[in-house]
Amino acid sequence: MRTVLWQADGGTGHELGFMYKPLMDTLVRGFTNLPVHVSLALAARSKSPHVVVHGYGNRNWRQRYALTPAAELRAGDVFIWVGPEGSDLPKWQVMRQAGVRTIYFQTEPVDACEFSRSVPDELWEFSWHNFDACAPFLPANVTLRYVPLGFSPPPVAAVEASFEAEPRDPPAEGHALTFFGYPYFKSGRGRCYERLRTALGSRLNATWSVWSSDAFERWWRDRGRWTVHLNFHKTCENAHNPVVFRTALLLSRGAIIVSEHAYPYDEAEYDGIVHFGTVNELPSLLARVALPPRAAPPARLSAPGGPDAPGAPRVQTSGRAAALFAARFEPQAIFQRAGVYEELLLGLPSNASKGAPPPRLGGAQCCAQAKARATVWRRDAARSIAHASGRGHRGRGRGRGQPSRGAGAGAGGRGRGLPSRRRGSVNGRGTGRASDSEPWRQRARTGPTGRALRRTTPSGT
Repeated sequence: MRTVLWQADGGTGHELGFMYKPLMDTLVRGFTNLPVHVSLALAARSKSPHVVVHGYGNRNWRQRYALTPAAELRAGDVFIWVGPEGSDLPKWQVMRQAGVRTIYFQTEPVDACEFSRSVPDELWEFSWHNFDACAPFLPANVTLRYVPLGFSPPPVAAVEASFEAEPRDPPAEGHALTFFGYPYFKSGRGRCYERLRTALGSRLNATWSVWSSDAFERWWRDRGRWTVHLNFHKTCENAHNPVVFRTALLLSRGAIIVSEHAYPYDEAEYDGIVHFGTVNELPSLLARVALPPRAAPPARLSAPGGPDAPGAPRVQTSGRAAALFAARFEPQAIFQRAGVYEELLLGLPSNASKGAPPPRLGGAQCCAQAKARATVWRRDAARSIAHASGRGHRGRGRGRGQPSRGAGAGAGGRGRGLPSRRRGSVNGRGTGRASDSEPWRQRARTGPTGRALRRTTPSGT
């Protein structure tokens, strides 16, 4: 049996290979670290072992699969494409007719079922917000599955550095709070970032040009681990949003994260791991969760200004947050909860669809029973919700004043006076180091049922 995982690469001012790395790490670990009973069952069915192929790049995909799209994929195999870019490249119908189980992993915050240019058997969502938005309008013969981003173990060198008794060389500027992404989107984030900067001054910073694993390791060692981290939605002060990719990347390192409020069921998943509040509450929330400056041991002499001197900065990481995230979001546990192993690999029924059904978006209060929710949804259940809600299959659309993503200031992009996303700036306005991208806006299309679907742009981190 084969499982093929693929995504596009490249981009303008961003790199999809790095942006989707937390997601791809989750998929690779989930499909390679199989439970014993699953491994034994697969071995009993086939003489060949379960092989996981993962890669990225539109050109690489064309070279490998353009002439023989199902050459490596046969009935019972699994194919997953990640993200909207390049989703028209796989020959979806050919693979489905060959008996391959096809999956589109949707990567954007959306308010409807979003397939981009894919025609899959399954749609996987990384957040409850997206899951609940799609459930009432799910097309026939498509399975909706909740598969959040999981814990990804840091490299050995990063783990060793995190246990240094006296970490050396803290950054001179000493920012207390950092946003790992582009903070100046005119969709609302820029306004809220400026409000927070007014309250915190130079203690707030942003970084948005880290686009590789090596660059991230350097940034984390030199700057990232010394600061608390911030999560802002693009449409700031709108809790109708998921928790996005940057969170999994940072939490895998034990980062302390404060965030504006998110969709309630998503907040419940991160309870005790991420600290949520309103924009106005973030400064006091920062003061409460940040580790205080280092105090010198009473019986020890310290060199003035040394790393163990009173008032010296401390690494802002939380072993408790890292341990909770690793336990709650272990990829194997995510796959078991989502019924991936039983339903997808073994073709057996699972309990994934037997929990509480999706609520109406913005409906009843949550979230005491969040863990008991169904992580799988299908059309027969979705039809009754769509009828009760009276809502069609649609997306939010772009209202007046919303930016055209990836365009210039005249189309609602980066306005005059805002820093370049490629170069960045300093003194609280960004060091030009991180990841948040929206390189294209796609045109409308029709989905598997012929109804119009809305395309979005990548916001990955």
